[in-house]
Amino acid sequence: MSLDPKEIYVISSAIASAESVILRPESVSDKKEPVLTVETTSQPKWRLHETKPGSHTYIVALADNDSRCLFVEVYYLLSIHLSTTDKGTEFSIKPAGVNLYRLHIPDENKVARANMGKQVDIAVEDGTTKEQWYFTVWHHG
Repeated sequence: MSLDPKEIYVISSAIASAESVILRPESVSDKKEPVLTVETTSQPKWRLHETKPGSHTYIVALADNDSRCLFVEVYYLLSIHLSTTDKGTEFSIKPAGVNLYRLHIPDENKVARANMGKQVDIAVEDGTTKEQWYFTVWHHG
């Protein structure tokens, strides 16, 4: 199952300085890499690439050196806003209980927890970062 190309996914941060993000899943053939186009007012486009089909591991390629990264899980809409020092950072998400997921960033050796729901709370286990995201799915006919 993948994000529906006929739907627009809107993610906005609880942090006042952050931009709202619009995800537009692209229609691709089965042989092509799944890609989402991410549009913001500050960046023309971000690209989110799945590293291996079905792996739930993604790399985010940004239009410039902006340090924001975004993760979208394919069965539910789940966004994670992270600070990185790279143009793209690989990370993975794994189930960790009922409606609980663990985010792992190998390059930075960090782990975070994410609760599923209308609000997604991100709490890095060392206590240094916590950010909240809200999402809305727009269905159109």
